[in-house]
Amino acid sequence: MQQIDKFLSKYTVVLQICLLLVAGIFLSLEVTRPLANYDEATYAKVVVDTLKSGDAWSFTLSGSEWYEKPPLYLWLTMGSVQIFGEHEFAFRIPGIIASILCLWLTYLIVRELTGSKLAATSAFLVLLFTPFFYYFAKEVRLDSSVIATILAAFWCWIKGWQNEKYLFWILPLVAAGFLFKSVIVFLLGPALLIYSFFYGRWVWLKSVYFWGGLIVSLGILIPWHVVQFVRFGDDFLARYFWYDVYQRATTTVTGTNNFYDYLSYLWVYSTLWFFVLLGVTTLFFILVMVREVRTTFPWKHVAAPLLVAIFILTLFSATKTHLSPYLLPAFPFVAIFVAMLSYYVSQLLERRRYLPSIIGIALVVSGAYYSFSPIFVPVLSDVYDEVAVGKVYRENQLQNPAPLYAFSWQIFETINYYGDVRTQSFVVNEKSEKKFNGSFYLVTTVAEADPLFYVDNGTIRSKYENLHLLYLGNTLVLIYSDAGMQFFK
Repeated sequence: MQQIDKFLSKYTVVLQICLLLVAGIFLSLEVTRPLANYDEATYAKVVVDTLKSGDAWSFTLSGSEWYEKPPLYLWLTMGSVQIFGEHEFAFRIPGIIASILCLWLTYLIVRELTGSKLAATSAFLVLLFTPFFYYFAKEVRLDSSVIATILAAFWCWIKGWQNEKYLFWILPLVAAGFLFKSVIVFLLGPALLIYSFFYGRWVWLKSVYFWGGLIVSLGILIPWHVVQFVRFGDDFLARYFWYDVYQRATTTVTGTNNFYDYLSYLWVYSTLWFFVLLGVTTLFFILVMVREVRTTFPWKHVAAPLLVAIFILTLFSATKTHLSPYLLPAFPFVAIFVAMLSYYVSQLLERRRYLPSIIGIALVVSGAYYSFSPIFVPVLSDVYDEVAVGKVYRENQLQNPAPLYAFSWQIFETINYYGDVRTQSFVVNEKSEKKFNGSFYLVTTVAEADPLFYVDNGTIRSKYENLHLLYLGNTLVLIYSDAGMQFFK
């Protein structure tokens, strides 16, 4: 183990470059796949519509003001689209870069805490092939960017133990994180308090450098928020804070609200990886319970990242809205925990020092298996249908402009992006009806459209003169009517 560490220390720059290249290659796989509901297509539509509006200070979605999220990630995505064009990979580049930065910062943090390049490499690879992190790291979403700012601020806090000037950058990084994904960046606070308790590092709270960064952080935070409030007033506050923060925490906006949801997600989508992680955690508690080991084993240093991860898991489990990406900030600390536990256990063993390496290898291998297995590959058949519907609508409405409606299909952000449209959903039941005045387009499921058409000598024909079938997919159909029509159950 020590010989490997010495070798890695000799080529530390080359090692980091190789790790970053490996991450870049793996995270770039399938980068050109279609943009999927919900976040990817919505953020892409916001970026494109805002660029068309020419006003990057206030975002636009299908002709209406949109201020659900902070601006920084969307601004970076706008820059990527302006450089590379309106392609799927261009929307994903900022998120992938942020994910690679998360991996590198995890490496740097473990290297600072242990002095071991091997432990740092282990943390990097464990995080890269953590199934949930690997899956969401390649999507158009805000999570990786805010996690990167949390880890960057955390790294500055650790560097501040030796050089107090690093503490100056903590609050500006928090401000940048807030502009990436709002209050999620405040997870840094509990993390610092937990580490301060276990490491006995409290001087930062009295540091002039730390509080001096407050002025810069306010300069980062205030301008955009003031502009939005001046332009939109209470509507901005209600949507930006009330809906996106408070309502998601206190009501089930989407997803489910079972307290054990996140554990069940780990169980279903990465069973073996979850078992290995559970075994590692059990090993840690066994070591802490053995008095002879506890006196020589720096268990507090290993307990800190584990407790941070458990805190994040518990916090989001206690909220009412449970979505898989919410758990992402916990995984860098899980990787830090695994790497540090493996490193310190190897120090305890006089013989068989290779055994702790098995922990990291098992997590990396099992994580890679689930990251690339079909169960973690998004079901794209519906997405491809939505892409086709959007493109067909976009082409046809140039000659026959008309609104697009959706029936029995509630998620259509991908259609909105590829069709450059705002799809309107409607529902009819036994006591209601929907009447269309004039021409319209309709997207619905194959099952719902079946009564409207019949097959004549291999050709699909409409039972109604005004209805025309424009697209037939595995799940969805697109219909055009050149006259009014009434729907009812």
